[in-house]
Amino acid sequence: MEVIIEGKVKTVYQGDDADRVIIEYHDKVTAGNGEMVDHPLGKGSLCCSISSIIFEKLSKELIPTHYINMVGANKMICKKVDIVPLEVICRNRAAGSIVRETTLVEGTPLPQPIVEFFLKDDSKHDPLLTPDRVRLMGYDPEPFIEMTLRINDYLRQMFYKCFTLFNINACSFVVH
Repeated sequence: MEVIIEGKVKTVYQGDDADRVIIEYHDKVTAGNGEMVDHPLGKGSLCCSISSIIFEKLSKELIPTHYINMVGANKMICKKVDIVPLEVICRNRAAGSIVRETTLVEGTPLPQPIVEFFLKDDSKHDPLLTPDRVRLMGYDPEPFIEMTLRINDYLRQMFYKCFTLFNINACSFVVH
């Protein structure tokens, strides 16, 4: 298979059809922009399965995704899309960079979800972008914000149901 792009934990291959790709999830985790690496057995198939379930549920909510179906334990077929060089993060609680870069305390619930943009570029350490910078890059941030908040609302409801079903204390998890 022809490799289109190889990331830290996934590889994207050209599919049989010009409009499709195969995404392979690897048994690999990274942290610190890839500076720390581990290879837990089964991680690729677990992440692929969880992603497939979430994409299927989002599709049922009429939220568009690139997902078509799973093939094998750690691969999925997806629509070929143009990659936008943005990471869009929705935060419900203070965690990660928002704690390191502000006075917020880890785990603090936020009064409302906030959407942040980061440049997807490890060589620049994925810097935080303002909506104005996103516009200067040629993208309208508003559709990203609207879709992100819609997805966040659905996923929060879905995970709440999972926590309730399995009697898990949701307060012990930080979802950001």
